[in-house]
Amino acid sequence: MPDKNINLCDTEDEKQRYIFNMLPTYFITQTGVDFNSIIKELTTNLLKTPIRQRSQVAKVFNDLISTPVDNYINIQDINLEQGEMSAEPYQALLRIMGVSPDSKLYEHTEIIDACASQTLSQSVITQFKNYLYCEFGYKNDELHVEMNAESFYMHLLQSFVAHLDAYFYHYECSSSVNPISLGHLFQKKPDPNKLQYDSKTNKFISLGKKGSLFTRTSRTFLQWSQTWLYFQQYKEMPKSTRGISSNIKWPVTNDPEGMHEYYIRRTSEGKWITLMDLYWLLGIEDRTDDEARKALHLRQNNMVKYLKSTDIKALEGFDHNLVGLIWLVYAFFQILYEKSEKSDSNSYITYDDYYYDLWESITDHYESNVSENTKKDRVEWPDYLKEQAIRDERMA
Repeated sequence: MPDKNINLCDTEDEKQRYIFNMLPTYFITQTGVDFNSIIKELTTNLLKTPIRQRSQVAKVFNDLISTPVDNYINIQDINLEQGEMSAEPYQALLRIMGVSPDSKLYEHTEIIDACASQTLSQSVITQFKNYLYCEFGYKNDELHVEMNAESFYMHLLQSFVAHLDAYFYHYECSSSVNPISLGHLFQKKPDPNKLQYDSKTNKFISLGKKGSLFTRTSRTFLQWSQTWLYFQQYKEMPKSTRGISSNIKWPVTNDPEGMHEYYIRRTSEGKWITLMDLYWLLGIEDRTDDEARKALHLRQNNMVKYLKSTDIKALEGFDHNLVGLIWLVYAFFQILYEKSEKSDSNSYITYDDYYYDLWESITDHYESNVSENTKKDRVEWPDYLKEQAIRDERMA
C-alpha cells in the first residue's frame, strides 16, 4: 500500500520520492498527445469544494474515453486525499506498453515500485541492492545504505532505463546485430568528431571543427533510428548517415508533402521527438478495422477498471510496444539533455559511472539466453554509432 503523509514534501527524502513517482506521468505527457488542456483543468481551473473537484476530475477522465465502455468514472472513484501516491507507477507504464507481467523487466519494475512506495530506509536500499546482485550480478560501491535520497532514486531510475535499453535490444535486435548501449549512445556527451580525450592531461582537446562540441540526444536518436531502418530494408549497415534519409523507403502515404527531411533536419537541432512523431516517421498508423475497435474497447474498459479500483492487474490488453519502450529510453536522456542545456550548453550531465554497468549486467543476463550460432551471425553497428555508444575509458 502507498504511504499517506500529511505532506509528501515535508522532507528532502520525500520530495525526491515524490519526483521519482511522478516521472511516469511526465513521460506520458511527452508522448505527443495534447495534455495541456487536461493539466490546466486539473490545476489552475480546479474547483474549490472537494465534491465539485471530484466531479470535475471524473468528467475529465470520462471525456478521454473515445469508445463506449461498460462503466464510467464516478465521483466516488476519485480520491484527492493529500499525500497519496500511486504504489505502482512504473508497472502501470509498462502495462500500457504491453510488457508481460511474466517478464524479467516487469519483475525488476515490481522491485522498483516496492522500493518507491515506502519511505526511504536502509532496508529499502538493501532490498534493491540485493535484487540487482542476485539477478544480474551487479555491484557498485555507490549503492550503499548511507546514500542520500537523490542518489538512491536516481539509481532506481537508471536501473529501469538500463533494463528498457537491454530489453529492447534483446527482443528487437539481438538476432542480427551485436549489442551496444542505446542509452549511452543517446545521452549528451563530448562529440568524438569534435573533441579527443587526452589520458595524460585528463582533458579534452578540440579537433578544430565547427559546430557544437557535444552530441545532441535527438540527433543521435534519429541517427540510430535511420540506421536501424536502413539495415532492416537493405540487410546491411550504412557506411555513414550522409544521404541516408533519401535512401530509406519512408511510408509515402503518411508523408504526402515530403516533410520527413524537413522534420529530421529541424529535430536534429535538439528538439523533443514525441512518441506520436516517432509513429509518424515510422508509418505506424491507427487501425480502424473491427479488430482494432474491439482492442481499443478492451483497453479503455481496462483503463477505467484500473482508475476505479487502482488494481494494476486491470491494465491488460495493450499491444507489445517496442517502439514505445525505446522511446522511453530516449525520453529519459532528452530530459537530461534539456536540463544541461538550460544550465550551461557547454557542459553535460552524465551518470555513466553506473548506467553503463547496469546496462552491461542486465544485457549479460539476456545474452546468456542467446545461442552461440546466433551470436556468430550477427553484424556490427557502424563506427559512427559505436564510437558514441562505448564508454569512454576514463570513466570505466
